[in-house]
Amino acid sequence: MLVLLALMAQIGRARADEPTPGWEVEARAGWIVLGATAPRATGGLMPQMAARRVWPVAEHLALGAGINGGAFGLGGPPRWIGVLAGVHGQAAWRPSTSVSLALTLKIDAGRVPTCSWICLRYEGIFPAGELSASWMPSGHAGITTGLSTRFVNTLGWTGLAWEPFAGGRLTF
Repeated sequence: MLVLLALMAQIGRARADEPTPGWEVEARAGWIVLGATAPRATGGLMPQMAARRVWPVAEHLALGAGINGGAFGLGGPPRWIGVLAGVHGQAAWRPSTSVSLALTLKIDAGRVPTCSWICLRYEGIFPAGELSASWMPSGHAGITTGLSTRFVNTLGWTGLAWEPFAGGRLTF
């Protein structure tokens, strides 16, 4: 992750003839499942927000770094609400001005409720990776969809959490 951030810092010093860096803002909703094999699975609808700085590195390749956050289990008892927020790095391949395919790596801190023989809430670091596809017909606004997977290691449950998602993206 540090290598990716250092590379992006170097790329940020673009020459006058290269495209300038930009910003992306994303709002999305996913469905996350944690502990599907535990006595009580948690998760549910997970609204999220993300913002990132994007640096073009080649004609069809861009790297980005930003922040993200979300919550799940909303509408239920407070003990089953989970919160995740952190930083991320992204590599996006843009074969055309309206299509983008991206790989994103996240390091999130948060609170995750899980159960084994006792149900507890765990605070910690929960790394994740995701693959996404975006369609931006206007070049500045569009939709995105993808699949995120997160590694969860707690006393109540250890495994991968899966999160399919869809949302909107703005670039400027």
